[in-house]
Amino acid sequence: MGIYNLAFAIVLLPFLGALFSFLAETPRRVAQICLFFTGLGAATALFLVGWRLRHFSDTSLDTVYTFFTYTPNAGVTKAIANQNLRVFQPQIGVHVDALTLVMLAAVTTAGTLILRHCLLASRADGDLRRLFWVGASLIATVDAAVAAPNVFQTLLMWGIGGTLTWILVGHIWHRPASAFAAWRGFVVNRAGDAALLLAFVVILVKLGSTGLTLKTQDPDVISDPFAWRQLAAAADLGAHHAVALVGTRTIVILGVLLAVAAAVRLAQLPFHIWLLDTEDAPLPGILLAATILPITGAVLMARVFPVLVFAPHLLSVVAVAGGVTAVAAALMALAQRDMARLVLCICIAQLGLITATFGTGGVSAALHMTVIYLGLAPVLI
Repeated sequence: MGIYNLAFAIVLLPFLGALFSFLAETPRRVAQICLFFTGLGAATALFLVGWRLRHFSDTSLDTVYTFFTYTPNAGVTKAIANQNLRVFQPQIGVHVDALTLVMLAAVTTAGTLILRHCLLASRADGDLRRLFWVGASLIATVDAAVAAPNVFQTLLMWGIGGTLTWILVGHIWHRPASAFAAWRGFVVNRAGDAALLLAFVVILVKLGSTGLTLKTQDPDVISDPFAWRQLAAAADLGAHHAVALVGTRTIVILGVLLAVAAAVRLAQLPFHIWLLDTEDAPLPGILLAATILPITGAVLMARVFPVLVFAPHLLSVVAVAGGVTAVAAALMALAQRDMARLVLCICIAQLGLITATFGTGGVSAALHMTVIYLGLAPVLI
């Protein structure tokens, strides 16, 4: 299983490319450095996918690092004394399973091809240096969100990714339309981050103590209540009234917050405006923001799906919302005269279908459509 620690390299290589690009003297060399490191990450991801297929296993790997420790109150400490779990440590690392490896390979491969196209299409851009280090950083951030072992890291990466998208969309900052579109998209994406932050608080307040008491695969690792497996188990207990002061209402509130956060990133109505606003960015910015960023919403929806199933009728609402978005975006596309805006409407319609598929319970089918979206959207744009 040690070979799966290469997933850290997939996440870090694009970020290292962005860092090393500051040592380059010319914008073209910056682009080449970012492209090389991102391509190396894509090759590593494809290697791990091949390894997984050759050595198939249903088990997952969590490799995490702790940067600070929170000591719970005396009541919680007493409740978990038998499990030797006396502290809560927010963890950052990678969660490696089949979903992570496939999405990392898809994101880094698509990112490499997009950066290659940017290198050929943006030679006359005076801000080529900024375009590429921001683009490589965005790819690294999305990789970190895809491989996130818990809600804590997902929230952190979403905040960074939203800021990088704001820089990309506002690349031509001296043009008022681009600056306004960048700020509006930034605010809309912050709505999704706010929903995820509220879900984080609900988990901490209502399910945190329960998550701390749940056993982990490794008895020497402190249980993380924000980890995907622990969250699903705690929600299961809460839905069956096995957790004090937690019932159906709490699970519904948590599910709605998580679903709204994912819907914002998936550009569902009425949050689709941030994706349409990317048309004011240069072509490389449109490709990166409209293709890479929505993947984080699909991955979040897949990770928290075990929580959503315990919220009555919530999946039906998700399915209806996705279907309405798909139909509305298709009708909007028929009315467009601008080709870029028409293609973005098609992308929103595709994301609506992905959301509707999640709502009908087809997680595997929705993830398959997400990978297709990663390959199809750049070609259309």
